[in-house]
Amino acid sequence: MARLEFRPGFIYGWHAQLERPPKELSLHFTEMFRESVLRDHYTARGKGPGGEIPEHGIGLWTNWSTPLAHYVPFMDVGAFVIQKSHAAAQAGRKFVVVDVGLGSGEQWLHVLKTPGLEFHATSLTPTYHPDLEGKVKICNADELHNHFAPNSVDLVVTSRGMHGTELAGLENAHHILVPRGEVIARFEQSAQLRTPPIVDSAFFAAKDFFSLLNQGADGSSFSIHLQKC
Repeated sequence: MARLEFRPGFIYGWHAQLERPPKELSLHFTEMFRESVLRDHYTARGKGPGGEIPEHGIGLWTNWSTPLAHYVPFMDVGAFVIQKSHAAAQAGRKFVVVDVGLGSGEQWLHVLKTPGLEFHATSLTPTYHPDLEGKVKICNADELHNHFAPNSVDLVVTSRGMHGTELAGLENAHHILVPRGEVIARFEQSAQLRTPPIVDSAFFAAKDFFSLLNQGADGSSFSIHLQKC
């Protein structure tokens, strides 16, 4: 039976709850982040023709546009999405993808016209590439359940895009994923994720919720490939 109502902590309990700041603090953090991004645009490009900071642009924000081949160390996410999308098209359906915290999103532009692909994303700020207009929700990772229907998404991906809400983000991903839907994620080695027992990627494969398909790590991050049970 589909889970229709999202309940925070339904997979990771108090670990996920600790990630959730009061709403006013979350909004304050988001606004600070937004201003930082806009300052990056100003530094790199200067002001617009009317003296304003450009809403869209290249600037330093492109440093956040990780190539899809580098999202995780053990697979090329772009090639994976293209393959799955073609298979979905042949079956007469859509392969629905959500990228959480996509940066500028320029890394997706060559994939968007793939037959069978339905692409969505999230960002903390409206500074993504203009070609993605209408495809991006302005929200945090722990708010996915407010923007996507339960059991409606085939793949949730992120490369350092959940910004300290990894466990809450995974709970949200589980809520919106179809049965046997997948998560491919790269996380920073944050203080929250080093707190026991979250020291092994197997922790994320919570019984009855996710199975762990693959994992990898480097000096500053670790990556996981999960499948919804």
